[in-house]
Amino acid sequence: MKSVGSKRQFKSFFRALRMIQNMTPLLIPATVLNALLQSFMPFIPIFMTARIIDELFGARSVARLSLLVVSTIVLSFIVFLILKGTERIKEISNQRLFYLGKYEMDRLILRTNYENTEKPRFHLRKQKIEDASIIGKRGIWRIPDLLERTLTSFCTVVISIILAYPTFIPSKSQNATSFESSIWQSIVLIILIILSSCYSLFSNSRFSKNF
Repeated sequence: MKSVGSKRQFKSFFRALRMIQNMTPLLIPATVLNALLQSFMPFIPIFMTARIIDELFGARSVARLSLLVVSTIVLSFIVFLILKGTERIKEISNQRLFYLGKYEMDRLILRTNYENTEKPRFHLRKQKIEDASIIGKRGIWRIPDLLERTLTSFCTVVISIILAYPTFIPSKSQNATSFESSIWQSIVLIILIILSSCYSLFSNSRFSKNF
């Protein structure tokens, strides 16, 4: 039963995406690009700062340091501008989606049989749709937000794994008996990551429950 329900949810989700794409063609691409940029942007200063620190403790080349600093500023600025542009496109497209959704609902009401308008069930469903669109943007109006959060979380995890992967590889150039070059460093780091993830999930669930 759960698998059947999950399949129906996936079908409803992709059907909602197709409906949104037909009504507002720019909303889904802007949402996907915005999610990718949001997950990528925090790692720009982290990655570039690490390269700058390596250069400061290494060759200390003024030309290379200047190039790294300028690259960090320019890359962050470009990503920031694109991010603001996608947010603006999302805002306009969401307003258009809200308007077209209300317009479509009005068309359905006008096309329905007159006898249905006198049924309490008809008014209850109409009220639920209106509440979903106005209060918290539930229903189909919430799909872009859920898509953005899912992609942002997934891409953040992928980028984090890619950047953190070299940390879990023992260095062969160091003494094999040292802690940094042993497998225990990787084990300790993995345990710390799991503990912090569990604590984050537990605290977020308690906060959501209390809220």
